[in-house]
Amino acid sequence: MHYDDSVRAAFALSFRRLAQVALVKGDGLPPPDVELAGALDNLSRALGDLGLHTAALAQAREGVEIRRRQVASAPGGYEAMPADAVVNLAAHLLATGDTAGAMEHAHEGVALYRQLAAESPHGSGPDLANALGTLGLCCARAGRWAAAREAHAEATAVLGTPACPPQTTISWLGSQPTVRVRI
Repeated sequence: MHYDDSVRAAFALSFRRLAQVALVKGDGLPPPDVELAGALDNLSRALGDLGLHTAALAQAREGVEIRRRQVASAPGGYEAMPADAVVNLAAHLLATGDTAGAMEHAHEGVALYRQLAAESPHGSGPDLANALGTLGLCCARAGRWAAAREAHAEATAVLGTPACPPQTTISWLGSQPTVRVRI
């Protein structure tokens, strides 16, 4: 299997961060669990780029679970649940065929980004549009065409241009879209 330089770099960064997490003892740095969760999220993205969706899903799921425990143990603590990790998990669930699970996490990611947009309207538009695009893909995969169109229309309105996650195409032929996702 051929790995391009960007994938090699992503793996190297992820493994380096995982190794660093083992050494972190404090010193004003983010809690080690938060760093580990971030490294697992990065690793899941790299695995997904390689088409290793089951392995990517396992890493993404573990990263989100770590962050949920962190948020639950210290509400208002270090950081809130990162919406991008939840949307990433939704994409991996969709890629492995768990449409219902993907839709649940996509809805959660959209809600988190809406909350961020309410707090800081100028900072999360593209991310909210991406989350809405992922939600639209989940709806399309579930055969909920009107909801898919609605999510993509909202993403377009937020962004001002058509919005889909990277490497995603939707062809509207008649009343049913053809969805091609490369996560």
